[in-house]
Amino acid sequence: MAKVKISQWDVVAANNTDINSININEGCPPSTINNAIREMMSQVKDLQGGYSGDTIPVAAGGTGATTASTARTNLGITGIATQDPASVNFTGGNITGLTNLSTGIFTATGTTTLSGTNTLSGPTTLSGASTASSTLTSSGTLAVTGGLTLDGAAGTSGQVLVSSGAGNTPTWANDKGTILQVVNKVISTQGSQTITGSDTQVGSGTDFDLSITPKGNGSKFIVSARWFGEVDVTWDVSFNIQRNGVRINTINNSNKHGLSMATSTLQGNNDSTPEIMYLQTVDSTGSTIGTAITYTLIAVSSSGNHTMWTNRCFGSSHETGISELMIMEVAA
Repeated sequence: MAKVKISQWDVVAANNTDINSININEGCPPSTINNAIREMMSQVKDLQGGYSGDTIPVAAGGTGATTASTARTNLGITGIATQDPASVNFTGGNITGLTNLSTGIFTATGTTTLSGTNTLSGPTTLSGASTASSTLTSSGTLAVTGGLTLDGAAGTSGQVLVSSGAGNTPTWANDKGTILQVVNKVISTQGSQTITGSDTQVGSGTDFDLSITPKGNGSKFIVSARWFGEVDVTWDVSFNIQRNGVRINTINNSNKHGLSMATSTLQGNNDSTPEIMYLQTVDSTGSTIGTAITYTLIAVSSSGNHTMWTNRCFGSSHETGISELMIMEVAA
């Protein structure tokens, strides 16, 4: 068979008696030698240019392939080696031993672990389960898609990161002064009651009770109360706020001590002149997240018993109104 390409050549020299049917056997005519050399050069060039279909085995330093794709497969070249340097994607595997990672745009999806000192110097997006177990510095935009946990803690909605000092993991906390929630209660029930020398809850039943479930630990609570009504002797009745049944922000429990009194529009008239009482006080409770607190508006008489109407005057045909309680939780 005529040897038309290098793969048909024989490793035994004596067996190579022709090259593409040109006689190079022992004792061949001198006139064939020129053509044989030219044919050999042509076949070598065919191999180099990939025209002949021949390959050089991997074991011999070649690729064993006639295409770039097959060559990469035969040589085990996959992943990052096959990607555009301007847009590299890692799927699985690890990058270890880096002392500095300086990037343009760095996007990590899936599970990403950054250990050691890492500097990301371009817009950075971490959109999977990413872990930084040492120093991570981003001098560009660091975008985190998904949850961010610190020592396993994800915090709660509305919390911010608070430094714990150099070398320590930051913690989640409520931003001081942030309003965490506001609850209120509008009371429209009309009715009368007797105010004595002991603390008496205003209104009927639990009308003037308002509970709040703290969203922060150690929060402060701004308690506001607005009462509409009429007392037979305004100057004898004072108002206070109780937390869970105990007065707050008062120096004692005397019946002559209070946070506020009703404003009398006309003394001596107990029929058609309504009064308004407004008070606001700040309660620092040392609250616990999830443990409800109940605030109550109470009234007390400094002298004798007195009749008090809520949300109306003594005279049923005269002015009426509504009352309201409001509690605002402020992060400590």
